Amino acid sequence: MKSSDVVTDALPESLPEIVMLDNLDSFTYNLVDEFRCLGYQHTIYRNTLSADFIFKKLQEKQQSNSAGVILVLSPGPGDPTHAGCLMALLTLCAGTFPILGICLGHQALIQYYGGVIARAPEVVHGKSSNIIHNQLGAFNNIASPLPVARYHSLVASVMPKQLTMTAQVSLLHNNEEVILPMAIEHSTDAAIGFQFHPESILTTFGTNLLAQSLRHLSALANKNLYKAQGNTHENH
Repeated sequence: MKSSDVVTDALPESLPEIVMLDNLDSFTYNLVDEFRCLGYQHTIYRNTLSADFIFKKLQEKQQSNSAGVILVLSPGPGDPTHAGCLMALLTLCAGTFPILGICLGHQALIQYYGGVIARAPEVVHGKSSNIIHNQLGAFNNIASPLPVARYHSLVASVMPKQLTMTAQVSLLHNNEEVILPMAIEHSTDAAIGFQFHPESILTTFGTNLLAQSLRHLSALANKNLYKAQGNTHENH
């Protein structure tokens, strides 16, 4: 393992620690800057490392930080299947740690839970689109429609039942309206995905959206932990 594969920035432990899987994308450090400004301690692991190694580090950080950890799956080139340890790490972490997936990370969540990722009806790179969202959870008190930055050529063509589409964009393709998922949330696991880039200057209220997403994930994770502890007590 090279030292360049792991980057740590230490801040006070008043918040969950962000553990980011870097899918070797130029947007990764824009996200890092956002997390730093929001006051989050963070560690970055490249997807060239093994999933087992990163999972072990997540477990260690979970034990050492009373506020827990949040796994962030960064944007990246290509598709989820060929993004290093991305899918293997999801297999280990889904349902165990709260997860925020952005662009490629969003697609990985959809694929992991049984959806299908395919070529988008249109390739979009550096374009602002108005999405319609449900104004709940991560989108609470954020205006809808919301201008967001899109950089993607792949999109979910089939959505799994466990995932709720919390934001969408519509377009005309072959004279038919097509609805594309722009944000998702799992029905029980603490997992959220954004197809767009909240860290981009083209996304309005992007910093607010990231802050609310992290708080919402923490709340979901705590709720799931409470349920698990309750079930354990009931079983005894």
